[in-house]
Amino acid sequence: MISDEERKHYLEVVGKRGLQTLALINKLSPIVSALNSEFGSQFLNDDIEQHAKLINKVYDSLMDTGIAEQRDVIHLQLLHGRLLNSYHKIAKYEESLHEVKTAKKGETP
Repeated sequence: MISDEERKHYLEVVGKRGLQTLALINKLSPIVSALNSEFGSQFLNDDIEQHAKLINKVYDSLMDTGIAEQRDVIHLQLLHGRLLNSYHKIAKYEESLHEVKTAKKGETP
């Protein structure tokens, strides 16, 4: 979370171009908050567990028969994409938050 004082300081340091970073933080904040909630955390953990099970299932099938079920591969790809998307949103949010909180005069983000 960013205080009004931190926002003001950040904008004083970087100028109007800092508005994009603040807008990104505002956009991603509800997503990160949801993922950090008890429900979101459980949802993310369930996806991670399902992803691991599918990787093992596809691998075992490939080792045993040389082929994998198409539905398992598609499900694995979808889960992988969803997990990567969540990771990138959290990483961008954290990076932007750090940029705002550590802004100093004379530095450019």
